[in-house]
Amino acid sequence: MDIGMFASNWVKPDDVRHEPLVTRIIAVLMNDKLNRPMLELENGMQFTLFERNVDVLIKAWGRNTDDWPGYEVELSYETYSIKKSDGSTEEKEGVKIRPISPRKAAPPDANGGAAPLPPTRQQLRNEMDDSIPFVLTFVVASAVTWLVASGSSLVA
Repeated sequence: MDIGMFASNWVKPDDVRHEPLVTRIIAVLMNDKLNRPMLELENGMQFTLFERNVDVLIKAWGRNTDDWPGYEVELSYETYSIKKSDGSTEEKEGVKIRPISPRKAAPPDANGGAAPLPPTRQQLRNEMDDSIPFVLTFVVASAVTWLVASGSSLVA
């Protein structure tokens, strides 16, 4: 019997304490327990991504995780401090990720040029801000129409 199916398959600090682990991503899944993205790795292990690691991989390869399989990563040991509510600090162990593979070139668009990059968070925020005056105008116009239709006067 292959006892490996009963072993832990999560990358832990002890797994990379003495030597970094270099492996490839074979899939990006959701960890339902933690509600976080999780990498399924070529070596059979899994690595859950928290904000800092997600940011590192987005910077290296972009926001679309469908493009990440096949990329190579290095997982290594790290220590960090957290500040506790009483003001003291506690030393923690963790695993950090470093992208090794360079980003693949963007596929050409219909015109033969490079495909456009997706909008940034700031661009998305700006688009949302642009819609607020329209909504406000619509609400005010609806209120005026209702007042006029009901025979109310707009003069105080």
